[in-house]
Order: sequence, then structure tokens, then C-alpha cells
Amino acid sequence: MHQDRHQDGHDAASYQRIEVITGERRRRSWSDAEKARIVAESADPETSISEVARRNGVNRGLLRELAPQIRTVA
Repeated sequence: MHQDRHQDGHDAASYQRIEVITGERRRRSWSDAEKARIVAESADPETSISEVARRNGVNRGLLRELAPQIRTVA
């Protein structure tokens, strides 16, 4: 009887699709030119750092770390 109640609560409509991504995870390597371009784009005071990060597929924290590195190279 307990099992019947349990199954009634799990109809097909209650399940959600889950996608599993497998494979080797790789870090993206940025060329110095790409880093400089992204940092320059984020230096504009009217531009949101979060927007620049999203647009370029970069974590906002990484963008903050890149800025001083690029400024010392330039």
C-alpha cells in the first residue's frame, strides 16, 4: 500500500530533464592580445565589469585578476 502511494506522486509530468556533460574539462588559454582587449573594454567607467565578463565568457573575478597583469605588461 505504501508503494502505491509513492508511485502515484511521481507521474511523468513531475520529472525534469537533466543533461550530463562528460569529457575532459579544459581551461581556456587567453592570448596577451585577447587579455588586453578584454581589460581595455572593462576599463571604460561607463561599462559594467559583469557585462564585459559575460560577453567574453570570463569569470568576473578572473577579469579583476587580469587587469593588473595586463597593465604591468603594457
